[in-house]
Amino acid sequence: MNKELRYIDNIEYRAIEEDGKKYIRAYALKFNTLSKDLGGFFETIDRSAINEDTDLSDVVALFNHNANYVLARKNDSVDTLEIKVDDTGLFYSFEVDEEISYIKDLYRNIQKGNINKSSFAFNISEGGDKWEKRDNKYFRTITSFKGIYDVSVVTNPAYEDTSIRNFDSIKDELDKVEETVEINYNKYENKLKIISI
Repeated sequence: MNKELRYIDNIEYRAIEEDGKKYIRAYALKFNTLSKDLGGFFETIDRSAINEDTDLSDVVALFNHNANYVLARKNDSVDTLEIKVDDTGLFYSFEVDEEISYIKDLYRNIQKGNINKSSFAFNISEGGDKWEKRDNKYFRTITSFKGIYDVSVVTNPAYEDTSIRNFDSIKDELDKVEETVEINYNKYENKLKIISI
């Protein structure tokens, strides 16, 4: 499966100081919140999407998804990134290491409001999403993540990167289902007319 990226608006970053230490905190994703148009479809993440089968064994916090700008990491060897799932979504937090210049700069940019977008990279489990068409719009609900691999602080979301590769085939399938229902309805309506004559 291909890795997908999602960019999230309306994320409240917190650049805070506690006990003489500085932290950056945010939600990488929020459950049961309808996305903006992601290139032809809208998306919601179900509360059950992060479950005991979701791979969170190596999650890295990045700046703009750039592996050259590592902010923190959580795996068996490194524990500089806190991640937790609550009723709101996937929360993450890391301490600002002012010895690393780009993290110090990022902290200041978040304080000033220059940077306020979030993103995450993921794979969907087999059968871990469902699609529907309502009012001529396409909706995807993610029900199970296979894995989440990075959470990123981002400057400018690039929504064209968020579309999934097989959306066109899913769209065609949903359109065919709608046509079939319409044809069947018309046949039924004609039979009613014939009966009523």
